[in-house]
Amino acid sequence: MTHSSIVMRETRYHQIKAVLARLRLDSSARLVVLVDKDGQQIAVHGELGDLDTTSLASLAAGNVAATGGMAKLIGEKEFPTLSHEGEKESIHISVIGRVLLVVVFDDRSSLGLVKLRSKQISHELATTFAEIERESAAAGVSLPFSEITDENYASREINCKIVYYGPGLCGKTTNLQFIYDSTAAQAKGKLISLATETDRTLFFDFMPLELGTVRGFKTRFHLYTVPGQVFYEASRKLILKGVDGVVFVADSQEERMDANIESLYNLEENLRVYSYDLMKLPYVLQLNKRDLPTAIPSTDLAAELLRKDEPVVEAVAATGVGVFDTLKAIAKQVLTELRKS
Repeated sequence: MTHSSIVMRETRYHQIKAVLARLRLDSSARLVVLVDKDGQQIAVHGELGDLDTTSLASLAAGNVAATGGMAKLIGEKEFPTLSHEGEKESIHISVIGRVLLVVVFDDRSSLGLVKLRSKQISHELATTFAEIERESAAAGVSLPFSEITDENYASREINCKIVYYGPGLCGKTTNLQFIYDSTAAQAKGKLISLATETDRTLFFDFMPLELGTVRGFKTRFHLYTVPGQVFYEASRKLILKGVDGVVFVADSQEERMDANIESLYNLEENLRVYSYDLMKLPYVLQLNKRDLPTAIPSTDLAAELLRKDEPVVEAVAATGVGVFDTLKAIAKQVLTELRKS
Protein backbone atom coordinates (compact mmCIF):
# COMPACT_ATOMS: atom_id res chain seq x y z
CA MET A 1 0.00 0.00 0.00
CA THR A 2 1.45 3.37 -0.98
CA HIS A 3 1.55 6.21 1.50
CA SER A 4 0.25 9.71 0.83
CA SER A 5 2.97 11.96 -0.54
CA ILE A 6 4.31 15.02 1.24
CA VAL A 7 6.11 18.20 0.29
CA MET A 8 9.85 18.45 0.84
CA ARG A 9 11.35 21.88 0.39
CA GLU A 10 14.84 22.24 -1.04
CA THR A 11 16.23 23.48 2.27
CA ARG A 12 14.92 20.34 3.98
CA TYR A 13 16.50 18.15 1.33
CA HIS A 14 19.91 19.72 1.89
CA GLN A 15 19.41 19.41 5.65
CA ILE A 16 18.79 15.66 5.26
CA LYS A 17 21.77 15.27 2.94
CA ALA A 18 23.97 16.87 5.61
CA VAL A 19 22.66 14.41 8.21
CA LEU A 20 23.47 11.47 5.93
CA ALA A 21 26.96 12.82 5.31
CA ARG A 22 27.56 13.09 9.05
CA LEU A 23 26.30 9.56 9.64
CA ARG A 24 28.56 8.15 6.96
CA LEU A 25 31.59 9.90 8.48
CA ASP A 26 30.78 8.96 12.09
CA SER A 27 30.08 5.31 11.25
CA SER A 28 32.89 4.86 8.69
CA ALA A 29 30.25 3.53 6.28
CA ARG A 30 30.59 3.17 2.55
CA LEU A 31 27.14 4.48 1.68
CA VAL A 32 23.99 5.86 3.34
CA VAL A 33 20.62 5.88 1.57
CA LEU A 34 17.31 7.28 2.78
CA VAL A 35 14.26 5.54 1.32
CA ASP A 36 10.51 5.79 1.80
CA LYS A 37 8.51 2.65 2.60
CA ASP A 38 7.25 2.47 -0.98
CA GLY A 39 10.81 1.95 -2.18
CA GLN A 40 11.46 5.45 -3.54
CA GLN A 41 14.95 6.81 -2.97
CA ILE A 42 14.91 10.15 -1.13
CA ALA A 43 18.60 10.96 -0.71
CA VAL A 44 21.98 9.22 -0.91
CA HIS A 45 25.51 9.98 0.23
CA GLY A 46 28.74 8.03 -0.13
CA GLU A 47 30.65 5.72 -2.46
CA LEU A 48 28.23 4.58 -5.15
CA GLY A 49 30.65 2.61 -7.32
CA ASP A 50 28.55 0.46 -9.68
CA LEU A 51 25.76 0.03 -7.12
CA ASP A 52 22.24 0.64 -8.45
CA THR A 53 20.78 2.62 -5.54
CA THR A 54 17.31 2.75 -7.13
CA SER A 55 17.15 -1.04 -7.02
CA LEU A 56 18.68 -1.08 -3.53
CA ALA A 57 15.92 1.26 -2.34
CA SER A 58 13.18 -0.93 -3.82
CA LEU A 59 14.60 -4.15 -2.37
CA ALA A 60 15.24 -2.60 1.05
CA ALA A 61 11.58 -1.58 1.24
CA GLY A 62 10.56 -5.08 0.14
CA ASN A 63 12.79 -6.58 2.81
CA VAL A 64 11.18 -4.44 5.51
CA ALA A 65 7.68 -5.23 4.23
CA ALA A 66 8.39 -8.99 4.26
CA THR A 67 9.82 -9.01 7.77
CA GLY A 68 6.94 -6.81 8.88
CA GLY A 69 4.68 -9.75 8.10
CA MET A 70 6.77 -11.97 10.36
CA ALA A 71 6.65 -9.36 13.12
CA LYS A 72 2.86 -9.31 13.04
CA LEU A 73 2.78 -13.11 13.34
CA ILE A 74 4.48 -12.88 16.73
CA GLY A 75 2.48 -9.87 17.90
CA GLU A 76 4.93 -7.10 17.05
CA LYS A 77 4.03 -4.05 14.94
CA GLU A 78 7.34 -4.19 13.05
CA PHE A 79 11.06 -4.78 13.61
CA PRO A 80 12.74 -1.38 14.07
CA THR A 81 16.07 -2.57 12.63
CA LEU A 82 17.29 -5.22 10.19
CA SER A 83 20.86 -6.31 9.51
CA HIS A 84 22.42 -8.46 6.79
CA GLU A 85 26.10 -9.35 7.23
CA GLY A 86 28.17 -10.52 4.27
CA GLU A 87 31.75 -11.64 3.86
CA LYS A 88 32.89 -8.28 2.51
CA GLU A 89 29.97 -5.88 2.74
CA SER A 90 26.93 -5.61 4.99
CA ILE A 91 23.69 -3.66 5.25
CA HIS A 92 21.89 -2.22 8.25
CA ILE A 93 18.33 -0.84 7.93
CA SER A 94 16.58 1.36 10.50
CA VAL A 95 12.83 1.95 10.29
CA ILE A 96 12.00 5.58 11.11
CA GLY A 97 8.27 6.09 10.73
CA ARG A 98 7.60 6.35 7.00
CA VAL A 99 11.23 6.21 5.96
CA LEU A 100 14.10 3.70 6.02
CA LEU A 101 17.71 4.53 6.77
CA VAL A 102 19.94 2.11 4.84
CA VAL A 103 23.66 1.93 5.67
CA VAL A 104 26.07 -0.09 3.52
CA PHE A 105 29.41 -0.77 5.20
CA ASP A 106 32.51 -2.96 4.89
CA ASP A 107 35.39 -3.99 7.14
CA ARG A 108 36.32 -0.36 7.73
CA SER A 109 33.42 -0.29 10.19
CA SER A 110 31.46 -2.72 12.37
CA LEU A 111 27.82 -3.58 12.89
CA GLY A 112 27.95 -2.32 16.46
CA LEU A 113 29.25 1.10 15.42
CA VAL A 114 26.75 1.40 12.56
CA LYS A 115 23.85 0.48 14.88
CA LEU A 116 24.95 3.03 17.47
CA ARG A 117 25.40 5.91 15.01
CA SER A 118 22.20 5.04 13.13
CA LYS A 119 20.20 5.07 16.34
CA GLN A 120 21.59 8.48 17.25
CA ILE A 121 20.78 9.89 13.82
CA SER A 122 17.32 8.27 13.75
CA HIS A 123 15.99 10.62 16.43
CA GLU A 124 17.13 13.64 14.44
CA LEU A 125 15.59 12.33 11.22
CA ALA A 126 12.32 11.48 12.97
CA THR A 127 12.08 15.07 14.21
CA THR A 128 12.91 16.44 10.76
CA PHE A 129 10.26 14.35 9.02
CA ALA A 130 7.66 15.25 11.62
CA GLU A 131 8.35 18.90 10.76
CA ILE A 132 8.13 18.09 7.03
CA GLU A 133 4.75 16.43 7.61
CA ARG A 134 3.47 19.56 9.37
CA GLU A 135 4.79 21.80 6.58
CA SER A 136 3.15 19.57 4.00
CA ALA A 137 -0.20 19.69 5.79
CA ALA A 138 0.03 23.46 6.15
CA ALA A 139 0.83 23.84 2.45
CA GLY A 140 -2.30 21.91 1.52
CA VAL A 141 -0.63 20.27 -1.46
CA SER A 142 0.78 16.84 -2.15
CA LEU A 143 4.08 16.06 -3.84
CA PRO A 144 6.40 13.05 -3.66
CA PHE A 145 9.58 13.04 -1.61
CA SER A 146 11.59 13.19 -4.80
CA GLU A 147 10.75 12.80 -8.46
CA ILE A 148 12.59 9.86 -9.96
CA THR A 149 12.44 10.20 -13.71
CA ASP A 150 12.87 7.26 -16.06
CA GLU A 151 14.76 9.44 -18.51
CA ASN A 152 18.26 10.34 -17.42
CA TYR A 153 19.19 13.27 -19.62
CA ALA A 154 22.77 13.43 -18.41
CA SER A 155 23.62 9.91 -19.58
CA ARG A 156 20.99 9.86 -22.37
CA GLU A 157 19.45 6.69 -21.01
CA ILE A 158 15.92 5.38 -20.47
CA ASN A 159 15.54 2.84 -17.67
CA CYS A 160 13.03 0.02 -18.12
CA LYS A 161 12.01 -2.44 -15.41
CA ILE A 162 11.18 -6.05 -16.34
CA VAL A 163 10.01 -8.48 -13.66
CA TYR A 164 10.13 -12.29 -13.97
CA TYR A 165 7.15 -13.69 -12.05
CA GLY A 166 5.99 -17.23 -11.30
CA PRO A 167 5.63 -19.92 -8.63
CA GLY A 168 8.50 -21.01 -6.42
CA LEU A 169 11.37 -22.84 -8.13
CA CYS A 170 9.87 -22.44 -11.60
CA GLY A 171 13.10 -21.14 -13.14
CA LYS A 172 12.94 -17.36 -12.75
CA THR A 173 16.37 -17.17 -11.14
CA THR A 174 17.79 -19.60 -13.69
CA ASN A 175 16.62 -17.30 -16.50
CA LEU A 176 18.30 -14.24 -15.02
CA GLN A 177 21.47 -16.10 -14.12
CA PHE A 178 21.83 -17.35 -17.71
CA ILE A 179 21.24 -13.86 -19.14
CA TYR A 180 23.76 -12.37 -16.75
CA ASP A 181 26.42 -14.99 -17.46
CA SER A 182 25.93 -14.55 -21.22
CA THR A 183 26.06 -10.74 -21.24
CA ALA A 184 29.32 -8.89 -21.91
CA ALA A 185 30.88 -7.39 -18.79
CA GLN A 186 30.89 -3.84 -20.18
CA ALA A 187 27.15 -3.99 -20.89
CA LYS A 188 25.91 -5.07 -17.45
CA GLY A 189 25.92 -3.98 -13.84
CA LYS A 190 26.51 -6.02 -10.72
CA LEU A 191 24.30 -9.05 -10.05
CA ILE A 192 22.61 -8.67 -6.67
CA SER A 193 21.17 -11.73 -4.95
CA LEU A 194 19.04 -11.74 -1.81
CA ALA A 195 18.78 -15.37 -0.74
CA THR A 196 16.22 -17.00 1.54
CA GLU A 197 16.03 -20.62 2.64
CA THR A 198 13.84 -21.59 -0.31
CA ASP A 199 14.13 -18.92 -3.00
CA ARG A 200 16.15 -15.95 -4.22
CA THR A 201 15.47 -12.41 -5.41
CA LEU A 202 17.89 -11.35 -8.13
CA PHE A 203 18.34 -8.12 -10.01
CA PHE A 204 20.83 -6.53 -12.35
CA ASP A 205 20.82 -3.99 -15.15
CA PHE A 206 22.21 -4.20 -18.66
CA MET A 207 22.22 -2.26 -21.90
CA PRO A 208 21.64 -4.38 -25.01
CA LEU A 209 23.21 -2.25 -27.73
CA GLU A 210 21.62 -4.27 -30.53
CA LEU A 211 18.14 -3.00 -29.59
CA GLY A 212 19.02 0.52 -30.70
CA THR A 213 17.78 3.80 -29.25
CA VAL A 214 14.46 5.50 -28.51
CA ARG A 215 14.50 9.10 -29.72
CA GLY A 216 18.24 9.30 -29.18
CA PHE A 217 18.17 7.64 -25.75
CA LYS A 218 19.94 4.36 -25.06
CA THR A 219 17.83 1.78 -23.23
CA ARG A 220 18.95 0.19 -19.98
CA PHE A 221 16.92 -2.76 -18.77
CA HIS A 222 16.65 -3.61 -15.08
CA LEU A 223 15.74 -7.29 -14.67
CA TYR A 224 14.20 -8.58 -11.45
CA THR A 225 12.96 -11.89 -10.15
CA VAL A 226 10.41 -12.11 -7.36
CA PRO A 227 10.43 -14.76 -4.60
CA GLY A 228 7.81 -17.32 -5.61
CA GLN A 229 7.02 -18.78 -2.19
CA VAL A 230 3.63 -17.66 -0.88
CA PHE A 231 5.00 -16.17 2.35
CA TYR A 232 6.97 -13.49 0.45
CA GLU A 233 3.83 -11.73 -0.74
CA ALA A 234 4.90 -8.27 0.44
CA SER A 235 8.21 -8.48 -1.44
CA ARG A 236 6.52 -9.67 -4.65
CA LYS A 237 4.04 -6.84 -4.52
CA LEU A 238 6.65 -4.14 -3.95
CA ILE A 239 8.99 -5.33 -6.69
CA LEU A 240 6.16 -4.85 -9.22
CA LYS A 241 6.06 -1.11 -8.50
CA GLY A 242 7.12 0.84 -11.56
CA VAL A 243 7.22 -2.27 -13.77
CA ASP A 244 7.34 -1.80 -17.56
CA GLY A 245 6.98 -5.45 -18.59
CA VAL A 246 6.36 -8.87 -17.03
CA VAL A 247 7.55 -12.37 -17.93
CA PHE A 248 5.51 -15.14 -16.34
CA VAL A 249 7.64 -18.28 -15.97
CA ALA A 250 5.40 -21.36 -15.81
CA ASP A 251 6.62 -24.72 -14.52
CA SER A 252 5.66 -27.34 -17.13
CA GLN A 253 5.44 -30.22 -14.63
CA GLU A 254 1.94 -31.60 -14.23
CA GLU A 255 2.12 -31.48 -10.44
CA ARG A 256 2.87 -27.72 -10.58
CA MET A 257 -0.19 -26.69 -12.58
CA ASP A 258 -2.12 -25.48 -9.54
CA ALA A 259 0.90 -23.46 -8.40
CA ASN A 260 1.11 -21.85 -11.85
CA ILE A 261 -2.54 -20.84 -11.81
CA GLU A 262 -2.36 -19.52 -8.25
CA SER A 263 0.75 -17.48 -9.05
CA LEU A 264 -0.83 -16.00 -12.19
CA TYR A 265 -3.90 -14.87 -10.26
CA ASN A 266 -1.58 -13.43 -7.62
CA LEU A 267 0.26 -11.48 -10.33
CA GLU A 268 -2.97 -9.94 -11.60
CA GLU A 269 -4.03 -8.98 -8.06
CA ASN A 270 -0.70 -7.38 -7.22
CA LEU A 271 -0.62 -5.43 -10.48
CA ARG A 272 -4.03 -3.97 -9.66
CA VAL A 273 -2.57 -2.52 -6.44
CA TYR A 274 -0.58 -0.13 -8.67
CA SER A 275 -3.44 0.32 -11.17
CA TYR A 276 -1.78 -1.87 -13.80
CA ASP A 277 -3.87 -4.02 -16.15
CA LEU A 278 -2.17 -7.20 -17.34
CA MET A 279 -4.19 -7.00 -20.55
CA LYS A 280 -2.48 -3.70 -21.42
CA LEU A 281 0.99 -4.35 -20.00
CA PRO A 282 3.87 -5.80 -22.10
CA TYR A 283 3.74 -9.47 -21.18
CA VAL A 284 5.31 -12.80 -22.22
CA LEU A 285 4.43 -16.33 -21.10
CA GLN A 286 7.38 -18.71 -20.83
CA LEU A 287 6.73 -22.46 -20.56
CA ASN A 288 9.84 -23.66 -18.74
CA LYS A 289 11.20 -27.16 -17.99
CA ARG A 290 10.02 -28.57 -21.31
CA ASP A 291 12.68 -31.29 -21.08
CA LEU A 292 11.17 -33.03 -18.05
CA PRO A 293 9.26 -36.31 -18.52
CA THR A 294 6.29 -35.03 -16.49
CA ALA A 295 5.90 -31.89 -18.65
CA ILE A 296 2.32 -31.18 -19.74
CA PRO A 297 1.86 -30.76 -23.53
CA SER A 298 2.58 -27.13 -24.35
CA THR A 299 -0.82 -26.61 -25.98
CA ASP A 300 -2.61 -27.77 -22.83
CA LEU A 301 -0.41 -25.64 -20.57
CA ALA A 302 -0.85 -22.55 -22.72
CA ALA A 303 -4.61 -23.08 -22.86
CA GLU A 304 -4.75 -22.87 -19.05
CA LEU A 305 -2.44 -19.88 -18.66
CA LEU A 306 -2.94 -17.62 -21.69
CA ARG A 307 -4.45 -14.26 -20.77
CA LYS A 308 -4.39 -12.53 -24.16
CA ASP A 309 -2.44 -12.94 -27.39
CA GLU A 310 0.86 -12.74 -25.54
CA PRO A 311 3.97 -14.38 -27.02
CA VAL A 312 4.48 -17.93 -25.71
CA VAL A 313 8.04 -19.28 -25.51
CA GLU A 314 8.96 -22.87 -24.73
CA ALA A 315 12.13 -23.04 -22.65
CA VAL A 316 14.66 -25.12 -20.80
CA ALA A 317 16.21 -22.31 -18.79
CA ALA A 318 18.80 -24.59 -17.19
CA THR A 319 20.49 -24.99 -20.59
CA GLY A 320 19.55 -21.56 -21.96
CA VAL A 321 16.96 -22.80 -24.46
CA GLY A 322 14.32 -20.10 -24.96
CA VAL A 323 15.87 -17.71 -22.43
CA PHE A 324 16.95 -15.01 -24.86
CA ASP A 325 13.89 -15.57 -27.05
CA THR A 326 11.81 -14.69 -23.99
CA LEU A 327 13.90 -11.63 -23.19
CA LYS A 328 13.78 -10.35 -26.76
CA ALA A 329 10.00 -10.82 -26.87
CA ILE A 330 9.38 -8.76 -23.73
CA ALA A 331 12.02 -6.14 -24.62
CA LYS A 332 10.43 -5.64 -28.04
CA GLN A 333 7.03 -4.97 -26.45
CA VAL A 334 8.48 -2.57 -23.88
CA LEU A 335 10.34 -0.60 -26.54
CA THR A 336 7.22 -0.45 -28.69
CA GLU A 337 5.32 1.11 -25.78
CA LEU A 338 8.16 3.57 -25.17
CA ARG A 339 8.16 4.71 -28.78
CA LYS A 340 4.40 5.25 -28.63
CA SER A 341 4.84 7.57 -25.66
